[in-house]
Amino acid sequence: MGSTGEWSLASQGRVFCQHYVVQRSLKAGAQVKRLKSLFYTKSGCEVNDVYAGRMLEILQTMEHLHPSVYKSCSATLKVTMSSDDQVRWSYENITKELLKTGVNWGKLISIFTVCGALADDCVTQGHTDFLPVILDCFEESCSQPLLNTYLKEGNGWKGVIDYYDNQVNNKHRNKATHNDKISLIISKSIEMFQHLSQYIDKRLISAMVLVVLTILTFTKIFFKDAKT
Repeated sequence: MGSTGEWSLASQGRVFCQHYVVQRSLKAGAQVKRLKSLFYTKSGCEVNDVYAGRMLEILQTMEHLHPSVYKSCSATLKVTMSSDDQVRWSYENITKELLKTGVNWGKLISIFTVCGALADDCVTQGHTDFLPVILDCFEESCSQPLLNTYLKEGNGWKGVIDYYDNQVNNKHRNKATHNDKISLIISKSIEMFQHLSQYIDKRLISAMVLVVLTILTFTKIFFKDAKT
């Protein structure tokens, strides 16, 4: 993804953040023409289009999974985005709280989504002009030692994508393992009942099968609820 120099990583992050901020702003009702006038200047930093698309996908997924968390910073902080200083204050307070115990990929993704929520607030409150301030704040954060060192040691912005993919793969793997166990239990139960049918009344066998299937159904529901 290019050089991993301090400002290069920060500049790359700004580009990714801009893609997401523009997308959130459009959803909030911002005019395309106005956004172009705000972001027409090239940053001088190029990013891989595939990575840019994946980053946007990840952020949209987080937004979909946790809509109430990333919907409005104004509501959380009980403030309005009445000035660029207020936008900066809101960003700094939220990220300070997020990072007070350290940084990880999940928190880094959350900072992106906070930027999206701030963009939503700015647009809906009639202050589209403040959107570049959000990007300034994010870029400055990424240039600071805490985030910058973490990014350098974690393979840059590709680390975010790798983290997300690992989380998704682990979730699917765990689900598949659970389903395999259920299938094995059912298969073994059928074999056992087929063997017992030689010695026990078939009506009793049917009743036993029904009981086992009922238990398995409730077990599956329980595990599903526990995971959610």
